[in-house]
Amino acid sequence: MPAFYPPLASTTSVPIPSASSPDSFVHLNFFLTFEDGEDSSGSWEIWTDLPQFDNQGNVITQPGEWRAATFTPYQDITQLSPNGVKQNGQSSTPTIHVQALSNYPTATPSPETLFLTAVVPAAINNSYSYTFRHNTEGGETHWLGGVGGNGFIKLEDGEVEVTNEPLTAGSWSHKPQSLEKLEWRGVGIDLINDKIPRISTLPSETATSPTIALLEATPALHLTPFSKISSSSSSIFPKPSVHNLAVVGSLSTPLTVPASATSPSTSNSTSANYGLAVNSPLHGAVAAALKASKIDQSRVRLGKVSGDDDVTALLVSAGDEKPVSNHLVLYAPYASRSRQVTINVPEALDRTPLAVISSSSSPVYLPGQGDRKVDIHLDAGAVAEVLRLSEFIEVRGAGSVDSIWISAPDATAYEIGEEELDLPKDKLAQAANLAPTRETPSHASSDTIQAIVVASDGENGLTEEDDEDDTTVVETAPTEEGWFFHFIGRFFVNIWHLLLSAFRSKAVPDTDAQDPTTDSDDDTERFETQTPADADEKTPLLDTLSRATSSTAYSPLISPSSEASSKTITKPSENLTTLSKLISANDDNTDVNLPVTNTVKIRSYAQLTFNHPSPFQLYLPPGTKGAQDKLRFALKTKEASKWDDVVPKFIEKEEKCVELLVEGGEGQGKEWQVQIEHV
Repeated sequence: MPAFYPPLASTTSVPIPSASSPDSFVHLNFFLTFEDGEDSSGSWEIWTDLPQFDNQGNVITQPGEWRAATFTPYQDITQLSPNGVKQNGQSSTPTIHVQALSNYPTATPSPETLFLTAVVPAAINNSYSYTFRHNTEGGETHWLGGVGGNGFIKLEDGEVEVTNEPLTAGSWSHKPQSLEKLEWRGVGIDLINDKIPRISTLPSETATSPTIALLEATPALHLTPFSKISSSSSSIFPKPSVHNLAVVGSLSTPLTVPASATSPSTSNSTSANYGLAVNSPLHGAVAAALKASKIDQSRVRLGKVSGDDDVTALLVSAGDEKPVSNHLVLYAPYASRSRQVTINVPEALDRTPLAVISSSSSPVYLPGQGDRKVDIHLDAGAVAEVLRLSEFIEVRGAGSVDSIWISAPDATAYEIGEEELDLPKDKLAQAANLAPTRETPSHASSDTIQAIVVASDGENGLTEEDDEDDTTVVETAPTEEGWFFHFIGRFFVNIWHLLLSAFRSKAVPDTDAQDPTTDSDDDTERFETQTPADADEKTPLLDTLSRATSSTAYSPLISPSSEASSKTITKPSENLTTLSKLISANDDNTDVNLPVTNTVKIRSYAQLTFNHPSPFQLYLPPGTKGAQDKLRFALKTKEASKWDDVVPKFIEKEEKCVELLVEGGEGQGKEWQVQIEHV
């Protein structure tokens, strides 16, 4: 004999709030359950005087008229969605594949259940009767209630008792007693013993001490509320009340879950808090529990998930120094279909590129800019996974050479450095992209040619040998590119010389000196200063040093290398004259070359430390071409002084991160170092 809910020979009161609308309806759910192996063949019916309605909500039975209604098998229609389709109807190409847990606890099978929903007007003081009967496959009818064994339903004035609040939270030691009657299952997350979160299934055969417990429980269908008030006369499909529970301990005191227990014990859980969501997603319970626990928000944050409300994501961070360990912990209760979701990476993370690493698929690259999202495909069943968010570090390139980004998920520490290496002198001109002499373009006028000579006197002035070797180097505009910037630069240099000329020593005129002559070829005046033949220790010092003093004026645009390679004999008083010539020339091809800056070679490197021997797993962004030719790898123990060159194995996958496997190394040590040099 099946069990009936509500049973026969009983009276069930249905409260009707006085504030309810007179046009409201009451939905009444009847259930039959069978024990394992019990015969459920044939048809099972309720025989009742409850009114019946058509599709337009009109009563189609007479008051007091008895008629039959048939029970139907219950099947949860929420589990019948097509596989691989999001609930919002949008398809997505998954980038990370997460497999279902193979050891997830199975719930106790629900008994075979038949249900029937009747709808009556919400009229106070109405009453109805019912009984049940069974029609066998052979055509026989068996009445299941004897004389005086009918069941009764009375609609009375009263408030509906709220048995399940949608969302509650508080201290775990003061949790509702009803939670102990439910059969819980889920996962525990350990955040204390390691930087990497550890997941264990609950209940477990052994005692566990997680920091966070994420649990689900679904009471049997026949335990759902018997009545529900609605404004519609259309039958509402009954659903069991899904309970989602989150229990959060502290980072210093974990929870205590005894072996085979379905929920944490209250002993040693005074610092634990809970969040309970009934018929609402688990992430609401998690948010309430985290808020009640006042756990450090920089360590544990709730992630944003779109595509399936049943999926919960937690961002867990560990470590106060670089590299900070960041993980995404995913949990999705059991589902008979596969799911595709998108997780938004929290803005709290640094805007550096990330490698999203899972245990069952190749790493996915996330750029440092833009709206960072991770598409994930979840297999049917219960899912719990820890995704590593590994930051990329930049090994910079010199000049126009692009940087190379490298991720080392297992590295316990890293160091990034740069060294300046001086170029050989014979390569200085080549590095600066300058030639010793240039030819004057055929279309350039003589006014566009500027004679620039800088004195090279060590630190204080010219030597006699330098005096004898004074020469003029004529440089012309090499190309049309950059003439404007050279012109502006030369303009400010000339202004600088003009300002300093008032503070420089003036040459003492010599009666034997020759008159200035004008060079008609380049329009630049040249002076030939002679040393008096009768000069002695009484001769004014400025007579012999006037030219050197006036020609060694400091120019902010002249570097040490250029001071040693060129000379000038341009008089300060002629600066404006020369500048006016440059302006009047107004030739687009005119280029006055500025002095050459000192050039150095940059060596960029990264040193990674690991607490385990090889192999070492590294990653590059997808599409990193030619990285093998730009990187040099070396390996050693931390205690060793000599580096051993190694050649890693490169594994490229389409649209996924490039994997590098570094193997080799000799010696014994607990810590190893890998050096990566940007060639």
